Amino acid sequence: MTYTSAIQFLDSFINFEQIKNFNPNRCFNLERMRLFLSWFEAPQNNYPSVLIAGTKGKGSTAAFLTSILKESGYKVGTYISPHLQHERERIQINQQHISEKEFVLGVELIKKKFQNKKIPKELGRPTYYELFTLLTFILFKKKKVDIAVIEVGMGGRLDATNVLEPLCSVITSISLDHQDQLGNTVAKIAKEKADIFRTGKLAVSAEQDKEAMKQIRFIAKQKKSFLFEDKIDFSVSLKKMSSQGLEFTFSMKSVLGNKAIQFKTPLTGEFQLKNAGLAVATALLIKKEGCKKISTASISQGLKRVKWPGRFEIVSQKPYIVLDGAHNGDSMKSLVRSIKKIFPKYCVIPILSVSWGKDVAVIAKELSGVSERVILTETEHSRSYEVGDLLEQVAPYFKRIEIASSVEKAIQLARISMQPKEILLITGSLFLVGEARTLSQLT
Repeated sequence: MTYTSAIQFLDSFINFEQIKNFNPNRCFNLERMRLFLSWFEAPQNNYPSVLIAGTKGKGSTAAFLTSILKESGYKVGTYISPHLQHERERIQINQQHISEKEFVLGVELIKKKFQNKKIPKELGRPTYYELFTLLTFILFKKKKVDIAVIEVGMGGRLDATNVLEPLCSVITSISLDHQDQLGNTVAKIAKEKADIFRTGKLAVSAEQDKEAMKQIRFIAKQKKSFLFEDKIDFSVSLKKMSSQGLEFTFSMKSVLGNKAIQFKTPLTGEFQLKNAGLAVATALLIKKEGCKKISTASISQGLKRVKWPGRFEIVSQKPYIVLDGAHNGDSMKSLVRSIKKIFPKYCVIPILSVSWGKDVAVIAKELSGVSERVILTETEHSRSYEVGDLLEQVAPYFKRIEIASSVEKAIQLARISMQPKEILLITGSLFLVGEARTLSQLT
């Protein structure tokens, strides 16, 4: 089997990342996932894990925690989704993508097993995401990771990753997204996500909307999870934010007493402050659950050495070009605030592409807070809004709207007229960011 044929095998299964609308209650089935894992002797039980759900910040929090654990001397497996440029990004060992050879060997094992086993009809059809998650758990066992940091794909309750028994379950910031699948209020979405909590185990939550927090606390109490909350059990305080990164202090009385520790990280944006705080709190808590090598020094080094592409990623400074996958109103609002604080004297030229199912009007309204001009484009991804549909929805919010038929042409259009005090902001979708990162015009 070649790498290409391995990808083709995975692509032969239904991929909900490519589908505009679906009902998760009909399509997702944890019993099916448990069956697949049983065929491989439950590989996910061979290492401890941390499971991270949320609307935004999951990947960044996973990246921070991975870096901290690596600097603490652990061999860390990390699972993220979606990928920006190639599939192997999703499965990482110590911040390195697995090799094509390892990927192929894992897929071969799965294909052979599927050829020799039968899936009961009542369990339904397997999905691309389930097989990718299965592949991840198998490869982490084969690579003998010390600990796995796992990002939930969507929701929590029915996500294929929710078969784990994590040391700690983490919930990042929750806002309206995937309403057709998860519910039309933050409380309903929070209920789906908090289902990753485990009885008698650690749980950590970002600061949330009042109704979302109410659900999270209720489920934690119901499951007798030990819940730690941002702003109540730990806190982060911003000292400095610039294009070079963040400086902040962290305090957690139950672990650190009255001491506040100062940290630095190259990742920037006010949203990363919250994500870094979640990762630090989680690291300190799991230290008590067996990860004894974690120290203040290793946390500090991990935060300094973290890398996370596509989230307030400054890929050029002359001119400034910023990539950010903000894909709902809440994340766009946070992005705009950060742009204004970090680049107060700059004008912004946004390139915008949005995936189907997102609230384009809300995203556009927030983005208009930093620019009266926008360049609309579409990606090659099947869920990308066509430019014509985007134009209709963003028109009320911008005085100057330009259209480009491709991401490459959009960047060319923006750069032709860029002035020294202007920033090119590429945003609205991780698929847009992933496509942009492959283009030479960014360097």
